[in-house]
Amino acid sequence: MGEVIKLALREVPGELRLAGEAVCTACKHRWAAVASVGTREFRCPQCDTMRGLFVSACWPGNENEPIWNCGCGSVLFLIRMADKGFMCRECGTTQTFNVLDSA
Repeated sequence: MGEVIKLALREVPGELRLAGEAVCTACKHRWAAVASVGTREFRCPQCDTMRGLFVSACWPGNENEPIWNCGCGSVLFLIRMADKGFMCRECGTTQTFNVLDSA
């Protein structure tokens, strides 16, 4: 059974939080983490360094929200303004959508 760490989270109305598996890039410890949106790194509960990162990419909480994905199945893209498209991080295919036409 995993360790339980008590967190004194301050409730802020309307503030979004992220939750998921985290890993420390210093000592490789893994744990379940909760952080405010915009948090890039956090303190490892084992080695006490600010080297904790989420293992996976952020994912929207609404399961009914449409998600674009590449033909290869990946949902990780780099936004490319030069060709107004999204380049798949896994296979390199670039897809374009009308959502960037106003940029």
